[in-house]
Amino acid sequence: MHGNATTDSSGVRSAELRSLEHHLLRRLEDYLVHTELKKHRPSLHRRLLLDACRRRELEAHHAARLKPAGAAPAGEDRMLLRYHTERRRQEAGLGARRGGTDGLALSAEALEHYVLYLQLRQASATLARNRVLTPGQRPPEIPRLEAILAAAAQPPYRENPSLHAFYLGVRLQREQDAEDLFRELRLLLEDRSIDLDAADRHDLLLIALNHGLRRINQGEAGAAATTLALYQLGLKDGSLFSMGRLSPFAFNNIVAISIHLREAKWAMEFVDQYEGKVPTTRRDEIVTLARARLAFSAGDYGEALRFLQGADWKDFIHQMTARVIQMKIYRANDSFNLLSSHLNSTTRLLSRKKISTGYHHENYTNIFMLARALLRLPPGDAAARAQLAEEIERTQPCTERSWLLEWLEEGRRNF
Repeated sequence: MHGNATTDSSGVRSAELRSLEHHLLRRLEDYLVHTELKKHRPSLHRRLLLDACRRRELEAHHAARLKPAGAAPAGEDRMLLRYHTERRRQEAGLGARRGGTDGLALSAEALEHYVLYLQLRQASATLARNRVLTPGQRPPEIPRLEAILAAAAQPPYRENPSLHAFYLGVRLQREQDAEDLFRELRLLLEDRSIDLDAADRHDLLLIALNHGLRRINQGEAGAAATTLALYQLGLKDGSLFSMGRLSPFAFNNIVAISIHLREAKWAMEFVDQYEGKVPTTRRDEIVTLARARLAFSAGDYGEALRFLQGADWKDFIHQMTARVIQMKIYRANDSFNLLSSHLNSTTRLLSRKKISTGYHHENYTNIFMLARALLRLPPGDAAARAQLAEEIERTQPCTERSWLLEWLEEGRRNF
């Protein structure tokens, strides 16, 4: 639409083509908006239709369109549509013909459903954001949160699936001992008879997954299997995807948890099937890291090193994960010179990474600091060994605690 236009001496032809291009572009944009409304925002589409009927005094058509027709939208659209429909009924004087029910009260109740839903959804998003604040950042206040939760726990609002799901999600992110809430949210996500909006289902799945990942990091029995089952549910029903893409975090976590559960065959099938769903900007290093992990778990250390040493690591977490695997390979092969050099270079690298000052930087700093202490441990020094064991146990965060303790125990047995 922006090619060169043929012009005459006056330039009239060029002006006409520019005008035509402009109007064609606007018609294309109108078509895109109409398609988006019709397919993804049925509530707004129907509201605009009702408004158009009223303005044109098409009362019969307006009354007919107030009746539910076709498949009902889910989540936000359902609540918003119900509110506007009840409001239109009340404005049209139809409330009096509904068995004496007050149409104004019905529209007020529908509005309360919608407002509570929005408040819970926003609170859930705020709490999720608070978990990744950098040290020193003050989490924002959530106005009237206790009152919102108290209202959402009462009928008729707790019978609304979308509203109740976010009520569970907010509480799950606030409460430490929340296994009953986690179980209820998981069952709600697994129940396909419950009609949740696709965006809501995606966000709620992430809340449940983050809770599962926290339980894994705390070493809770059964947490890995439950969390992998949630990931598999999200793959099956599509709720794990955003705009058709699978996040690097989800991809990496699925591979890591599968390997931990000795489901390497399934993990390999997962990588083969879904590698094309990872964002292209990091796809090569994400898939390379996954294949290196799988080779390492199979005991093929040479293949794992070929993957790791041939990659161009741009992401900090990917780079550190790769270095942890290399450390384990050198340790397993008793390549102590390579291991010492690797630990020293990684420690220097971490000291230069001033940007990465959050949880992950601290975690990897702790892992490599403790690994260096293990490598330097004097043979036969039982007191130093006991002291280092205590340090490994109390150091937080440290996601390789079990492996470090196994190394320590193996050194004691060998001595």
